[in-house]
Amino acid sequence: MAGRALGDVVRKLGDRVLPEMIPVLNDGLSLTHPPEMRQGVCLGLAEVLACATKKQLEDYLDIVVSRCLVLVLVFFPFYYFVFSC
Repeated sequence: MAGRALGDVVRKLGDRVLPEMIPVLNDGLSLTHPPEMRQGVCLGLAEVLACATKKQLEDYLDIVVSRCLVLVLVFFPFYYFVFSC
C-alpha cells in the first residue's frame, strides 16, 4: 500500500520529490537496518522505479544500482565471481 502511494507521488510530482526520496530509500537499504525494513524499502523502490520516467531514472539509477549490487553480493557471494569475470 505504501509503495503504491510512493509510486503515485512520483507519477504526479516526479522531479520535485525524487531528489529527496531516492536518498531516503537508498539509506533504507543499508545493512544496518533489519531485513523486514529493507524488504519494505525494496517494494517501495520498485514502485518508484516503475512510475518514474526514463529521464528521471537516468539521474538516479547509478545510485540505486550500486546499492542493490552491494546487497546482492553480500547475500549471494557466488555472484561476485560472475560479476568479476
